[in-house]
Amino acid sequence: MRDHSWFIAFAPADQPRIALAVIVENGGWGASAAAPIARKVLDAYLLGADGKLKPPEPVNPALPAPRQAIPDAPVPEQKRATNTNPAARSEGRLMIYEEVTTGSRTRRTLTGAARVLFALKLDGPLIIALALVAVYGLIILYSASGQSTITIYRTLGRLALGTAAMLVLAQVNPNFLRRTSPWLYAFGMLLLFIVYGVGHIGKGAQRWLDLGIIRFQPSELMKLAVPMTVAWFCMSDRCRRVIQPSCC
Repeated sequence: MRDHSWFIAFAPADQPRIALAVIVENGGWGASAAAPIARKVLDAYLLGADGKLKPPEPVNPALPAPRQAIPDAPVPEQKRATNTNPAARSEGRLMIYEEVTTGSRTRRTLTGAARVLFALKLDGPLIIALALVAVYGLIILYSASGQSTITIYRTLGRLALGTAAMLVLAQVNPNFLRRTSPWLYAFGMLLLFIVYGVGHIGKGAQRWLDLGIIRFQPSELMKLAVPMTVAWFCMSDRCRRVIQPSCC
C-alpha cells in the first residue's frame, strides 16, 4: 500500500483567515495529492472570480474576539504609521498570497510530470531507477550479443510489454492485491508441485510447464507472489501481535 498524503496550510501569511489540513489515504506524496486539494480550497475561499484576493468578511460582534497566543512585537513609529494604511495592508496580503499560488516555475513543487505520474498511480523515483537499469542492461546486452540490433529490438519489445503490464497493474486497487496475495501464493505453490511431477526438462533443469502454445515457468510467478504474501502477512493483526515491533 502507498503512503498517506497529507498537507497543512494557512493563508494569507501575514494575517491568516483560513487554516486547513488535508489527508489522502494511500495518496503517495503530499505535494502530488494533498497539496493540489489544499490549493483549490484556498483559492475558493480567498480569491474572487477575477482572481484577486477577497476583502475580509465583517466580524460578527456576537462572536468573541480571537485571542493571540503570542503578543505582537513592538513596531517602530515610522513603520506603525505605514501599516495603518488599509490599502497597503490589503495589497501586502494579496502579494503574499499570490506568491503562494502563482509563484515562479522554479518555486512550484507540482510539475506536469508529477501530475501525470499521480494520475497513472506511479512512483517517480522508482520509474527513474527502473529506466536507468533498463538502459544500462541494454548497453551490456548490446556489447555481449556482438552488437546485435535484432537482440536489442526484441528486448525493447519485451520492455514495452512489461511497461504496459506495469501501467495496468498500477491501476488495480492495493487492497485487492493484498487480499489476493495469499491465493496467488497458493496457486504458485500448486504449479510448482505440478512442475515437480510432470514438468518439462530443458537444458538439464525441470522447471517448465509445457502448455502447447508456450512454456510457462511458475518460479517467475513466485517472484511476485512471495514478497506480496510477506507484505500481506506483515499487515495482518496476527503479525503485529506476535512479532511486534520488529515486523512492519
